[in-house]
Amino acid sequence: MLFFNVVNYVDTGIYYRFATEDKFAEDVYFSEKVDSQTKVLTTIKTILDLQNKEVPSTKQQLFSDLLADEDLLKEELVKNDAFMSYLNNKHLDISNVIFYMKQLSNLDSIILSGSFLLRSAYIYFLYCILNLNSG
Repeated sequence: MLFFNVVNYVDTGIYYRFATEDKFAEDVYFSEKVDSQTKVLTTIKTILDLQNKEVPSTKQQLFSDLLADEDLLKEELVKNDAFMSYLNNKHLDISNVIFYMKQLSNLDSIILSGSFLLRSAYIYFLYCILNLNSG
């Protein structure tokens, strides 16, 4: 769990770079700034209402819920002309948004897997060092 804290301390933009294939270091799809121009968060709320779901407490869970019906998600986002215009001006499209959401919805498990692998490598390294010193 400390791995999350380390990443947050070092650079929170790493999440966004990961989810956008290193194109952006900030939330270019659902930030307050984008919402003020496009009302995309209202569209998100509409989708959740259509799915009879409450707004989750985390972005990862929100994106997982929205991606449960990807067709509905795409259909409602395309209806938001201001958001589509915004994406077009940034040379982006709905597939970029979906990719971003999928990456962030899987972020917790990816970080936990990475943390486990790092910890395993550290234990193996210690084992090798201790065996070299004892033998």
